[in-house]
Formats: sequence, structure tokens, C-alpha cells
Amino acid sequence: MIRLIIGVLASGTLSLAQVNTASIVGDVMDQTGASIANVTVTITNLANSLRRSAVTTSAGNYELSLLPAGEYRLEASGPGFKGVVRSGIILDTGQRAKMDITLEVGSVTERVEVTDSVPLVNTQSVTGGVAIKNQQVLEMPLNGRNFSQLIQLEPGVVMTGGGIFFNGLTRDGVNITVDGTDASNPDRPSTQNFGGRSQMNILSIEFIEEFRTSAGVFSAELGRAASGGVNVITKSGTNEFHGSIFEFFRNEKLDARNFFAVRKDPLKVNQFGAAVGGPILRDKLFFFGGWEGSRVRRGLQVSGDVPTQALRDRMLASIPAYKDILDLTPLPNVPGVGTADIGFHRRSDLFRNWEDGLTLRLDYRLGNKDSFFARYSFLDSDARQPNLQPKNGTVFPAQDQSGTASWSRIFGSSMLNELRVGWNKQDLPRAEEAWFGNHQKIGNFGGVLPTVKQEVLQANGGSVTVLYNFSLTRSRHSLKFGFENRRFHYGRTNYENPAYQYDTVEEIVRP
Repeated sequence: MIRLIIGVLASGTLSLAQVNTASIVGDVMDQTGASIANVTVTITNLANSLRRSAVTTSAGNYELSLLPAGEYRLEASGPGFKGVVRSGIILDTGQRAKMDITLEVGSVTERVEVTDSVPLVNTQSVTGGVAIKNQQVLEMPLNGRNFSQLIQLEPGVVMTGGGIFFNGLTRDGVNITVDGTDASNPDRPSTQNFGGRSQMNILSIEFIEEFRTSAGVFSAELGRAASGGVNVITKSGTNEFHGSIFEFFRNEKLDARNFFAVRKDPLKVNQFGAAVGGPILRDKLFFFGGWEGSRVRRGLQVSGDVPTQALRDRMLASIPAYKDILDLTPLPNVPGVGTADIGFHRRSDLFRNWEDGLTLRLDYRLGNKDSFFARYSFLDSDARQPNLQPKNGTVFPAQDQSGTASWSRIFGSSMLNELRVGWNKQDLPRAEEAWFGNHQKIGNFGGVLPTVKQEVLQANGGSVTVLYNFSLTRSRHSLKFGFENRRFHYGRTNYENPAYQYDTVEEIVRP
């Protein structure tokens, strides 16, 4: 699928902002409100010293684009005017902020410094959404440290059944990306993997710089999104070394007992890891890397109808092949419940999940014109879900991989281009632990007894993304065009034993 995106917009209505970066625009005026041309406006990232410069046009306006999210300082200077410095400017991913500058007549050696800027208001775009930064992600209480819970902070967003619904629209119209390229579940657009049992999902929160949702009227750069989008930006290194070693845990000590359980269900949740980032070459080459492990053991109450010993004897007498099924199925253990043929079984069992996730990222800047970055993320998880048959749990071994590489170049102060490629792959070989392999007598006993499920599922899919954006600014007018080629692949193979429907006990024991 190839889309060509072309937009021509007049001043004051430009709404196409880089999905992966931010931009800032504004007008430079003197104290009478007259526009000032040929003023140099420079913005500097305080974390890695990235600098962007622009010269105001004859109409007095400027634009600085391809700015990674972060804190900035802005400087403006022109002949015959005092310089102006504004610090404390916070830019979010996808934001197109407007900051007008007023210069006072004076010597070029003089300057006015503003050290406490007010939050920037988005007046350049009608796109709705919220930006959640790393500090909020880390400090807000999240069950399982899963960032996707914060998506619901946006009004009109509901998450259910693993899907994300923006303003009542279909979940299939949601676009999930990491660093601007597709990272969604191939089966359905969501942050979960195929099995839906992962704790960390796409990324550990330790590796997230910020994420942004988009809803309403938004840029065509969001690709296939019809209802909304979620873009996660990973951390990058800075000129200072920063690292962390962490462990979070929960257990059953403060939990209440399940009403039907004799004692508290066990709960052991341990999430631990480390992350570090910093400079390889100061102001030029930076790295970030991290690993997180998750170990979950959660007690579950498992219950259902099972055949009594009397029914077992009659089944084996009439059809000996039932032995394989009956060897898996437990005996009744709740006295006084059921009939002579069907009893009730209840027990406490454990859901287990092991996960290991890592992310590696490199950022390189060649001068102030060329910027490169590459990121690779890997998540390996293995979940085991207990079923009524103790030896026939469902296993969910899954692997998720994604990567993004980007090159952006600035031609002068008016032409910008960006090339980005991405790769996303997910695999799930799900199965029942006691798979018999085409056993002819395993089936569904209808309303009489529960199914002894026998299934092997191999699901895999993903995408490859190639996109290009080019921007050109002339006076108060901007032109932006680009294309995106996103190739999806998805496959699912199921092997299931034949199913036989029985509605009465007499049918089950009939030879």
C-alpha cells in the first residue's frame, strides 16, 4: 500500500507536524508590532546541544523543525536590536508550538533573558490528544508497569478486550507506532502481543521518553489511522551519563482472600532490570540501552463439572479410548455438589509468566544538518494459563521484535527532509500442554461436561515500513509532501482435534 501525501497550507493554518519530532514557529516584531526581517533565531536542546537556526523572512516569521522532544533554549538577535533569550521551553512529540518574539531597539551586545517561560499553547493544529512524559509514566501508579493504561487519560478513549477505541470508533482504525514506525499487533491494532498475556507489552516504561495519542482531525502522516493513533518515543542518550537499577514487587500479603478459596491465592510479581544512557562522542554520538525482566506467579481459582468415578467406569467400559481424556480430567473434590454421574472440582492453581525485554538505541549527529538514529527492541515472553485439567494448561510462548532507523537532513533554513524505515515482527506458537495429535475421541460433551480443549496454533505477522517527508518554507507559506509504503504480513495456522457433541450422559457412554 502506497500513499502520496501532498499538502499546501497558508500561514496560520499549517497543521502537518512531524509525527516523531516537534517544531516551533513564530513572528519576530519590534515594540510597535512591525515585522523584522533577517533576524537569526536559534534553538538549542539542553540535553544534547542540538542546534537549529533560521533567519526570519521578509514577513518576519520563522520556523524550526525536526526537533526531538525535550527542553530547549531559544535565542534571537538582529542588527540594531537587543538580543532575546528564552529558556525553559518544553516541546512534546508531534507538537507545533508558536512563540512570537518582540525585540527592543538597542545594541547587539545587549540582550533580554527570560528564564521562566509559560507552557506553550498549540494554536497551529486542530489535532486532539495528550502527551505523557517519562516522569509521569514512571511516577503514576501503574499495575504491572504497563504504559498502555495511561492511554485512557485522553477523553473519549476506552480500552477493552485488548483493543483501543477512540471516540466510539472501531479499534481497527487505530495506528500504534514506536519512534514513528508501525509496532502494532498484526492480528488487531493494539499494544498487546498475539497471546495478550504479556506484562510489558511493546516496551518497558523504563525505555520510554514519552508517548502521544492523536484523535479527531489529525495529520495524514499517521498513516492508516482512521480513529486515532498512539506513538511511543524511546529514550536517547544525552551529554550526561544517566542510569538506573530497579526492582518492583508485589505479593499476596495485603490482598484479600477469594471468597471461594480456603486460603489466599498466592501472588508473586517481580519486575527488575537496568538502563543506562550517555555520550560516546560528546555532542555527536549517544547511546541508550536497557533490559527488564518480569516474573509473575498469580493464583487462580479453577472450577468446573467433572465425571464421577461411577461415570468414568461406565465410559471406559463402553469406549476404552476415553482413557486419554479421563487421565487428564480431575475427580470431584467438592462434596454434596452434582449428581451420581457429574460432580464438581475446584482448586487453586497458578498463572505463570516470564518476560525479558531489551531496547538498544544509537543517535548520531553530523554537524547541525544531518541526524541519524537506530533503535531495536526485543520482548520474549512465556505465559502458562491453567485449565480445568491440571496437566493440560495452555502455553503462550511469544516473541515481539521491532526496529526503526531514521535519517534527517536540513538544507539551509527552508528545506527539510526525513527518511525513516521500520520493522515489526510478532510470533506466537500457542498450544495445549497435553496435545494428543489428532485424537479421534476428544470432543465437546455439550452441556453435560466441559470441553477437553486440544489445539495447536501458530500465528505470526508484522510489517515493514518505508516513509519519506519533505518540507519547504517560503515566506508565510509551507509545502509538505511525502509517501509511506507499509507492507503487512500475517499468517495463522490451527490444528484442532475433531469435536463431538454430546447432550446427555447416555450419549457419552453409548458404544
